[in-house]
Order: sequence, then structure tokens, then C-alpha cells
Amino acid sequence: MERISEGGFFLALLAVLQCGQQPLTLPGALSLYYGQELGLTNVGNPPSPRGIMQWAPSGNDHHGFLSSSEANIGKLFFAESDNTDEQDNFETQYAKENSPLKIYQKLARMRQRDEALIVGSTVRHTLEGDVIIYSRYVK
Repeated sequence: MERISEGGFFLALLAVLQCGQQPLTLPGALSLYYGQELGLTNVGNPPSPRGIMQWAPSGNDHHGFLSSSEANIGKLFFAESDNTDEQDNFETQYAKENSPLKIYQKLARMRQRDEALIVGSTVRHTLEGDVIIYSRYVK
């Protein structure tokens, strides 16, 4: 999955939906890995989804994963992203209105309040190419 650039609300929403957030609008229990709401990608060599949580933009403290006094430990056991766009961390996305994190939070709140998402029926529509279409409704 590619990271989000300085796009608008719909670009961020599309990216959130593409990185596996559809379960927020489907019935059943959620199962998410940390960092998924930020759109974090696999890191390391070979690539692994077991990277560190990126709390802050890159720096000497391993994206805010360690305190300043612990930051000189050298290489971490888990890999960290070496991407320098600095959009893939909690601090940056929390400050932006339409970041993947904010859209994820809005979808989660909507899932708690919207009757169709709480108890509604799900209708699967005919597949159109690579597009899966479904709707939720209350009778």
C-alpha cells in the first residue's frame, strides 16, 4: 500500500478503505494491527508487519518509540520505516483534519452511532470487475 500525500478528504478515505478498513462498515468483530489506522507499511528486509509504532516524525528517538535517554541503544530489534516523508506517524496525522487516522476515527464513531452499521442487514451486490459493492440498511 502506498502512503498518502497531501491529498484531500476523498483521497484519504480511499486510502483508508484500501488498507483494510472495510471491516468498520461490515458486521462482526474488528481485528486490527497497531499502525494500520496510520497506513503504516511493512518494513525491514525481508519486509515484515512487525515494525515499531511510529508516534512522532523520524528522529534520534526512533519515531518517538523510545525516550531521549534510551535513544542511544543502537539498532532496534524491530525494524522502523526509513521513509522521510514524515506523514506516517501518529503526531503528524493527529494534527491533520483529513489524515487516514482522523478518517479511521470518524468511521469508528459512525460504526458506534449508525443504526445500519450496528444492527443492519448487509446486501452484497454483483461484482463489477475488481470492485466489491455492498450496502447496509435497516428495515
